[in-house]
Amino acid sequence: MIADFAASWPLFADTYLAAWLIAGLLSVVGVWVVARDQIFLGAAVSQASTLGTAVALFVQGMASSHALGSDALTFLFAVLASISTALITSHAHGRKGHESPEAITGWVFLVGGSVPVIMMAHDPHGLE
Repeated sequence: MIADFAASWPLFADTYLAAWLIAGLLSVVGVWVVARDQIFLGAAVSQASTLGTAVALFVQGMASSHALGSDALTFLFAVLASISTALITSHAHGRKGHESPEAITGWVFLVGGSVPVIMMAHDPHGLE
């Protein structure tokens, strides 16, 4: 098995290195998330990304500009919504007397899961 791995190294070297880097980074992020009691954060970020995608599709449907019809805008909105979720929940972690980070994460999950369905229900491209 090791011989097969070594033989495939010239072909898949970049893939192997990327996989090892991702494995290392995800393990560090996983420990950080568990240490902060934010185990629900991954689900909330994915739902927020869905919300960002729905908002981008809604904006594209409302505008007739060709520049707004690209996949780059959809990707940008999804990434911005995901980053905003991480920042909102991390900002709430240090404040006392306000909602807990878990509660904020739960609200982001609920809004990110329900609002895109409502937005896309009346969009002519919502079934795509």
